[in-house]
Amino acid sequence: MARLRAALALALVAGWLVVTTAAASGQTTGETTSVGVYPTSIEVSDGLRGGEYFRSVGMINGSNEDRNFKLEVDGDPDGWLTFVDREDRTTELGTVPVAANSEDTVLVRVRIPKTTPNGDYGGRIRVAAILENPELADGETGAAINLGAEMAVSVGVVGTQRIEGALLEATTVPAIEPGYPLRVVSEFRNTGNVEIVPAIKVVIARVDDGDVVDDTTHDGDVVPPGEMRDITTIWDTTDARTGEYTADVSATFKGVDLGRERIEFKVVPRGTLTRDGTLDDLELVNTPEPGQAAKIRATFTNTGEIEARASFVGELLLDGELIEAVKSVEVLVLRGESRDIEIFAAVPEAGRYTLRGKVNFEGKETATRELSFSVGEGGVALLSTIGIGAGMAGAAGLGIWLIRSMRRRAATRVVIRPVAER
Repeated sequence: MARLRAALALALVAGWLVVTTAAASGQTTGETTSVGVYPTSIEVSDGLRGGEYFRSVGMINGSNEDRNFKLEVDGDPDGWLTFVDREDRTTELGTVPVAANSEDTVLVRVRIPKTTPNGDYGGRIRVAAILENPELADGETGAAINLGAEMAVSVGVVGTQRIEGALLEATTVPAIEPGYPLRVVSEFRNTGNVEIVPAIKVVIARVDDGDVVDDTTHDGDVVPPGEMRDITTIWDTTDARTGEYTADVSATFKGVDLGRERIEFKVVPRGTLTRDGTLDDLELVNTPEPGQAAKIRATFTNTGEIEARASFVGELLLDGELIEAVKSVEVLVLRGESRDIEIFAAVPEAGRYTLRGKVNFEGKETATRELSFSVGEGGVALLSTIGIGAGMAGAAGLGIWLIRSMRRRAATRVVIRPVAER
């Protein structure tokens, strides 16, 4: 036959599918594509009519090309399931892109119609990647192929709402200074079949006399069925006396008791807790051209014993001449946390730029770092960076840094990464 055909060799095991394309003569084209999904099944038990439930699905693209995945449903729940955005669950997604040789996760929303009778409903989900056949030897192009992997889906529908949940754990810092907010983090799991907005109440009492000094309640966080959330309740310590305290934490919803925890902490004199931190990295994250703005990411780690409000301050130089003072928006960095601070700096013309600066936090500052990059010079990059300040007095304090430059259009992206000292 003058027209060549594409033959498929398929293997489907536990949600993994491999496809090899071949010509009619039996010679393979050398193109092998694989897709995978996990877990192997999705289950909603005791689902309420009219309720919404969310499950996470992983998609694996084992090919050398980016793929768009779509959702297909066979069986009773057809029309109940759709992809939704992980950040905004009200936004439906027709397809989900997955980069070559990588994987990603997406939320699948299960929306049970209000008229659905009680019972068990089953079917299969097919997560399909749209695949074009490669151009064939005689110049013809094969038809589009939907390549997918399957998982089972089962939904049990009931007519009675079930309010169940558990306050798993409550935590806070071991010590706080007056004037700093005490953040009590409650780990809550919804084990029922309806959304819960738990009221988290925190009662603060002194240990020495048992007197209750304050109480506060937070009730704004929605926890969908089958999911877990960390809910933060804040106590204002402005008028707190130093000493030992207890925090009794309780969770309720519509009069149902969902758990209680007691934690202990201290209020210590102001200035007792250490303030410390490090500026770990500077990275140019876009590819600016003359007349645009460079976007730079500074990574700050709070290594002290108390939360800190941190901002990057520095200066931008063009070919060695100061052109602009740079300051970022202040960000809150909790104890033991690392945060990225975004910095924007105008690059008005072509040339070699140097950003030099540090992070200010709680009346202290980190060592100074420099990041150099070029704009509008055909990818020419300055391959050097300098750390200045604490720990840099002697040769033993000098860090060795690796700079990787990547070309894109006329601008250069420079990434700084630490490597071990020799």
